[in-house]
Amino acid sequence: MNLRDQQREDLKIIRNDWWISVSLVAPGGTVYNTAAGTSDQLLGDVRKESEKFDPDIGMDVMVKKLSITIRIDDLTRVPLEGENWFVSFSDDLTDSGTVVKYAFTPNNVDVGGDSMGYIKIFPQDAVEI
Repeated sequence: MNLRDQQREDLKIIRNDWWISVSLVAPGGTVYNTAAGTSDQLLGDVRKESEKFDPDIGMDVMVKKLSITIRIDDLTRVPLEGENWFVSFSDDLTDSGTVVKYAFTPNNVDVGGDSMGYIKIFPQDAVEI
């Protein structure tokens, strides 16, 4: 197994142990809440903060920036440029919290991770459910 394949396998283990349930809603209203080809819940790594380099102080700082990482292999359909999607998940980052819904567009999706088998979504606006 090469290093890239090993990383994909490791990501599956992390996903199953630490990630929470997420749902994606496509422009036509189709809801994707199970992993492709399974009856398992679609899982994502939801983070409310991220590190960002601040050139004024010369250090990384924590900033509030919501991001969600999802394995591409778990998606039945990958968001395309020009489409408006929604993502929902538990606000307290557990499976029992209040579900919140955010809008995102593919221009706010980091596809740089696609060679490792994941996408990162950067939702914009909270939406009423």
